[in-house]
Amino acid sequence: MYKSDNSYIPKALVAVFLWSTAFASIKVGLRYLPPFMFAGLRFFFAGVILIPFAGKISDYLKEIKGNYKTILEVALFQTIILYSLFYNGLSFAPGSVGSIIVGSGPLFAAVMAHFAMNNDKMSLKKGLAFVFGVIGVSIIAFQKGGAANSNHYIIGVLLLVLSNISSAWGNVVVAKKGKNISAIALNSGQIMVGGLVLITISLIFEPSVSIPNSVEFYISLFWLTIVSAGAFSIWFKLLKSGVKISSLNLWKFLIPILGSILSWIVIPNDYPTILSIVGMSFVAFAVLWYYKH
Repeated sequence: MYKSDNSYIPKALVAVFLWSTAFASIKVGLRYLPPFMFAGLRFFFAGVILIPFAGKISDYLKEIKGNYKTILEVALFQTIILYSLFYNGLSFAPGSVGSIIVGSGPLFAAVMAHFAMNNDKMSLKKGLAFVFGVIGVSIIAFQKGGAANSNHYIIGVLLLVLSNISSAWGNVVVAKKGKNISAIALNSGQIMVGGLVLITISLIFEPSVSIPNSVEFYISLFWLTIVSAGAFSIWFKLLKSGVKISSLNLWKFLIPILGSILSWIVIPNDYPTILSIVGMSFVAFAVLWYYKH
């Protein structure tokens, strides 16, 4: 399943750990800003801080100009659609549950790669792993948090599932079309474009916001900026290097475990339930089944 050279694994683990820390910080930031504005600021600043790491500014601009179509397509699926759904979904669902659902992303990525990539087909046994994953997500989706907000809860879960689909296609775009641009330039360009679009959407559709006066908010924004700049640049580089989408995304199975624990520790009134543990177990089993077959 994996490339014979497994040197990419430590890098994949670093990206996965960074992503697993994001859930608690997002929940903190959403106390101060609406979803689109908060996401837009996070991504725009992440793109800006990557520019000095992309080499000479003239070379950076040349790469951006020569690959603008790829950058726009990645921005659409990997930032604009994905995080519009993700942030709004997480505003309805607890951080721990959000991390579990997003943690089923490897299964969505595997199915997408099966249909979109010639060298990344999924067998019947791997298909069964996807079924187990869907069962796990469904268990999480239909646990009721109370009659008063159950509809919002289900909407949040649906949005998070759709964000997985967008992320899976974004991986395919990077693997297929990102060969002629460096991972850092690609991430910087797409994430800045995505951030600006999300900020624009916020200015049109979200209520006017005031500048937060909270150290807690700026700490969360700073950390999420680092996560976006680092994790996506690592991920894009690995996808461009030829690592199979399904193989690489398997390491994301660690995200629900680490993300849930962090959310339960940091976020008030966010705690494990029997159904969330059962759903997590199904998802973990599905990914392990896929890995072994």
